[in-house]
Amino acid sequence: LVADCKSNAADVEAKLNKTTATLAENTAQCDADVKQLQEEKQEAVGRAAANDEVVKDLKQNLQVIEKQMDESEDESEEKMAAMVVQLKELTAAKEECLVKNGAHKTVIEDLESNIGRCEKSLNT
Repeated sequence: LVADCKSNAADVEAKLNKTTATLAENTAQCDADVKQLQEEKQEAVGRAAANDEVVKDLKQNLQVIEKQMDESEDESEEKMAAMVVQLKELTAAKEECLVKNGAHKTVIEDLESNIGRCEKSLNT
């Protein structure tokens, strides 16, 4: 009986040693996995922070661009309004010139007619 107990104790001790070794290996592997995951987490947190900065910068740039676009639209509207006024003024000036040219044409025709009559009177 004692020999059986010693044999069983030796078997249990061998199994215990094997289990302890396996546990030590698994613990070491788990520790390595945890360390790697912690490093990857830190790296991901760093990238997230960098991405947050990029997003913040892009939002600020977008605000600047939107402001510039609004200012450009306002400026364009002002220029278009000024051009409309200038176009109306030029159209009125053109009409005035056409009227004056018509009057000048009439005066020139009258003068040519008078010249013709004067020459005819002188020749007779």
